[in-house]
Amino acid sequence: RTQIILTTLVEDSISYDEVDSISITSPTKIELVRTNFAEVWMWTTSDNGSVSEEGFTLTKKIPDTITSW
Repeated sequence: RTQIILTTLVEDSISYDEVDSISITSPTKIELVRTNFAEVWMWTTSDNGSVSEEGFTLTKKIPDTITSW
C-alpha cells in the first residue's frame, strides 16, 4: 500500500462581526493523505460517437498519482 502525505497551510477563520478587534494567528497545518492510486481510470469505455481526424478530447478527474505525466 502506497501513501503520499501532503501538508498545506490554511489561515484560521475569523468571523468579523463577532469580534471587536482582529488578531491574526499563525497558519494551521492540515495533513492530507492521498490513498486513491487506482490506474483503472485509463481503461474505462465511453460512447464518444465518431472521432474526427483531429481526434477527440477526454476530460476526466484522475485519482491520486505517484508519477507525473
